[in-house]
Amino acid sequence: MKSIRLLALAFFVAVVASCMHMDVYRGLCDVESYIGDRPDSALAVLQAMDRSSLGSEKNEALFSLLYSKALDKCYVDVASDSIIAPAHAYYQDNGSDEHQMQMWYYYGRTQFNAGEHASAAISYMKSAELAEDLGDDFMAGLAYRGLGETYILNFNYVESLRYMDMAYECFRKEGRQLHANYALFAVANTYMLMSDYETADSLYNLVYELALEHDAVALQKLVLEDMMYMYSSIPVPDYDEVLTCAAYIRDSLNMDLSVSAQEAYSIALVNRGKFHEVDTYRNGAIIGNVDTLLSYYNNY
Repeated sequence: MKSIRLLALAFFVAVVASCMHMDVYRGLCDVESYIGDRPDSALAVLQAMDRSSLGSEKNEALFSLLYSKALDKCYVDVASDSIIAPAHAYYQDNGSDEHQMQMWYYYGRTQFNAGEHASAAISYMKSAELAEDLGDDFMAGLAYRGLGETYILNFNYVESLRYMDMAYECFRKEGRQLHANYALFAVANTYMLMSDYETADSLYNLVYELALEHDAVALQKLVLEDMMYMYSSIPVPDYDEVLTCAAYIRDSLNMDLSVSAQEAYSIALVNRGKFHEVDTYRNGAIIGNVDTLLSYYNNY
């Protein structure tokens, strides 16, 4: 009789634990349903969860994947695989193809942030292959964009251009216009790095028009700063265009130049003989940037 009671108690405890695990899983699935549109809300919910209540490898893997995804979508770069590790361990042999596809992408993001670019490329490729099989153009676009980023850091501009073109087409097919515009910007940037300034200039102007059309101010600034670098790099530098782009960023967009753009701006001022303006601008620059600007100024 005693053994029967113990078995009944054990069965009851197992049922209760199973129900609790199912409740946790349903909660995670609810977060998954809106994480794409409201990643900040998803991140807040995940951070508030008691991780000791996850209770199973399946729940730990989904939590790990969603947490990594929310951080990435909230522009928090993670260079340690400690967060994504449970998802990486579980989804290689378990779970759906969709979760495995996402796992490989966010695992690749972590590797990329850690500077492990060759490993990141492998993870991105696995994600892209699964995305193609699933017909998920958006995830395929993200994975191809990641591949383009890894190749550009290895100065393999031909491969980078190929994957950025593929990312652009995937985003365009999916109707993700802003993502497509940024991918096209990356294509233009790659052409500039390849010293194909004519093609780069044409694409930059196209992206700029698209950014104006969609009121994408951040993208406008990126294009104008890249054009500053380009006009500084062409065989006969056009410093007047550099100054024009800088003035538009400051006066029309009401935004500060990045450090590297400040360097290009200072160099253009020097080459146009506007030494007083260099001093004035340097003295009014953000304190953290003064040493960098001063070194460029003194070099000239």
